[in-house]
Amino acid sequence: MWGGIQAAKLKPRVPVGVIGIGGLGSLAVQFLKALGHPTVAIDRRIEGLELAVQTSLKADLVIDSTSETACRDIIQWADDEGLAAVIVCTEDVAANEWSLKLLRVHGQCVVLGLPTSPLQFNAFELVFKELNIIGSLVATVEEARKMMKVVEQFGITSHVKVLSMDRAPDLPALYMNPHLKGRLVVQMS
Repeated sequence: MWGGIQAAKLKPRVPVGVIGIGGLGSLAVQFLKALGHPTVAIDRRIEGLELAVQTSLKADLVIDSTSETACRDIIQWADDEGLAAVIVCTEDVAANEWSLKLLRVHGQCVVLGLPTSPLQFNAFELVFKELNIIGSLVATVEEARKMMKVVEQFGITSHVKVLSMDRAPDLPALYMNPHLKGRLVVQMS
């Protein structure tokens, strides 16, 4: 997550969106707030919408992506210019494509989710707004050190559900459950 935010090369205090507020998305909201960015959290699940406001570094705006006015509400919130960047933490192909509609000219779309189907993006959004689509996997060692300083300074936390080792076979089904909130962690006895 930290590496993805760094890859966006954000100017100070620009508005940023996070799509998919689960384990990664909730960290993105907190990191962006710690870095001083006005942040909108976007999800269609009640669990994600709740998670976006459950820490001290909560989203400034929380949007249900199924709302008919979601796109317009986000763009208006971002001074009618659109977002400087959107961090996409979902594997939902349609959500990835939709994310470009939220961006301003020269906006950054950081793709972190891993869909099983190929991603698709609207060429008109991409070309006429001169957008950048960036993928990110990990942070460098130096970036990770900076991240840990931010984690310590701002008390950034993850929402976790702890499972015993005997529940390990249940992990794939639990992970794919649309009502999962946060991260799954297996605890060794």
